[in-house]
Amino acid sequence: MRAKTVNESNSFIKSQDPKVSLGIGAWKKGYIIDKEPADIIKNRIEFGYYRVYFQGDEWNFSKGESDPDEVSQTEVSPEMELVLDVLPVVTFKYYDNTEGFLGLFGDWPEDFPFIKTSFIANCLEEEDRTFLIEPEGFNYARYSTELI
Repeated sequence: MRAKTVNESNSFIKSQDPKVSLGIGAWKKGYIIDKEPADIIKNRIEFGYYRVYFQGDEWNFSKGESDPDEVSQTEVSPEMELVLDVLPVVTFKYYDNTEGFLGLFGDWPEDFPFIKTSFIANCLEEEDRTFLIEPEGFNYARYSTELI
């Protein structure tokens, strides 16, 4: 049986993942939330910012860095692990906004769920690297450090 007409209403964008252009699939926003924040953070985000106060020189943050190879590193101690354990974990597909995907070091839209809290980030573009991101309410990774 052959169709007499074909009505195509889907708008595919050349060189873009079809699922992204259709707004479907797990990666439709460019990231996947691997772990939701602990309840204490969820409650505080609703009323304002939740900032983890990283005390001391042991947190080696880079400010406004968009090149993952230039981000400073922090060796995680057992005490630091306790602070990090309550934070959400997000995996991005790319470091920069690429092919319609939101990137880890790109500009995030206003509806990005973790603009108001610190979070732990992974990136598929280069596996086995984990970053701590502190946006401080901005729509990009204002402070970051690679966790080793």
